[in-house]
Amino acid sequence: MGMVEKIISEAQAKGICEELLRAYGAPGAEAKAVAEVLVAGSLRGVDSHGLQLLPVYLPRIERGLVRPGAKVEVVREGPATALVDGGMGFGAVVGKRAMELAMEKADRCGVGAVGVRRVDHFGIAAYYAMMAAGRGMMGIAATNTAPLVVPVGGKGPALGTNPIAIAIPAGRHRPIVVDMATAAVARNKLFLAARKGERIPPGLALDAEGRPTTDPAEALKGAILPAAGPKGYGLAVAVDALSGALTGSACALDVISLGNSMTEPPNIGNFFMAIKVDAFLPLEEFKARIDNTIDQIKGVPKAPGVGEILMPGEPEFRTADRRAKEGIPVDGETWKRLEELGARRGLDIEAMALRYRSP
Repeated sequence: MGMVEKIISEAQAKGICEELLRAYGAPGAEAKAVAEVLVAGSLRGVDSHGLQLLPVYLPRIERGLVRPGAKVEVVREGPATALVDGGMGFGAVVGKRAMELAMEKADRCGVGAVGVRRVDHFGIAAYYAMMAAGRGMMGIAATNTAPLVVPVGGKGPALGTNPIAIAIPAGRHRPIVVDMATAAVARNKLFLAARKGERIPPGLALDAEGRPTTDPAEALKGAILPAAGPKGYGLAVAVDALSGALTGSACALDVISLGNSMTEPPNIGNFFMAIKVDAFLPLEEFKARIDNTIDQIKGVPKAPGVGEILMPGEPEFRTADRRAKEGIPVDGETWKRLEELGARRGLDIEAMALRYRSP
């Protein structure tokens, strides 16, 4: 696979993302928002949902599947709820606005729930849930995606990987951040494995004939299994209802997303919720309870060979700390695509990387 990966700093990653997005027509503020969400994915080690998505996003702008500067409208609204039409804008731009709105409503009502329709891919779900945790709230973010996952007992796909993220503020400790696909593996991770020529562990996917496979290329032609069998399947159906049906977006086999079309606009939906802790308990008391819970869990006797028990979100926080210092790895294939996409707009990515290098 002879392509050498590049290591770039957070500042370089953001600068390159922003400039490329602007070159493809994104207004400055939107380019900044999308870059921030993509770089957050890369920093947290969720490479499948980081800079690797930029070469997918840019051609989508060219094809009119995502509209820079889209008009975002609130189409229905109650004291604690809203339905937002994203006007086919960037998922990150609309998602940030939707979570802001959910938090404003939670500030007033104790809870805020905002559904989004007519929008493109939003990056990592954790980003939006963590926005709420940063404001002393519990945050929930979910989206449905194109059918790639088999229902239990099926051999063809019916549901998306349908991720959900939940962030819970703590005191001494960092927030607890649950961020997961309801599938056994995210589709972008199959792409990454296929590109690197790696096998995938057994029990994650089926080939086109419905047989178990460890070949990511075969899995991409087939289907992904739900996480933890019937449990992941149940969760995927629930996320589909929250994100898809509730927002007037598509569900199940009707969903078009990044995963299955570069020609038709997506019809996915997103769901965001903020819960104001203070509406239930004083925030400091809640945080102390969460800290205590974390201490108890981490203090459980460890299995042989285990150095430490980690909380959900902890590996990603540590990766982000490390990559903020040491840099973000970008696989050679992604870098090459970025160079090509930059050149089409008269931009030299290598020169940009030098320009954004920290002094």
